[in-house]
Amino acid sequence: MKQIHWKTEPTVILNDNDLNLPHWFPNGQMNISYNCIDRHCSNNEGKDVAMIYDCPYTEIRETRTYSEVLQSVSKLTHILKKKFDIKEGD
Repeated sequence: MKQIHWKTEPTVILNDNDLNLPHWFPNGQMNISYNCIDRHCSNNEGKDVAMIYDCPYTEIRETRTYSEVLQSVSKLTHILKKKFDIKEGD
């Protein structure tokens, strides 16, 4: 579990809810965007390839680094906060 950055580390791993469906880490909190993007930039991996787009039909092949993805996500975050009043947890 140390490979995931938790805002609140869970103490319960699996819990069944009222519908008898599994509920993983019910008392844990994480930021999935941070775990997928930011932490790689924090660990000097920002220049590493994060995404590959490879389309055999158009013969387009593009890559994006973690830093490039973080920059795009940060721009979108700013727009969502400014124009739509989106807050943490929405």
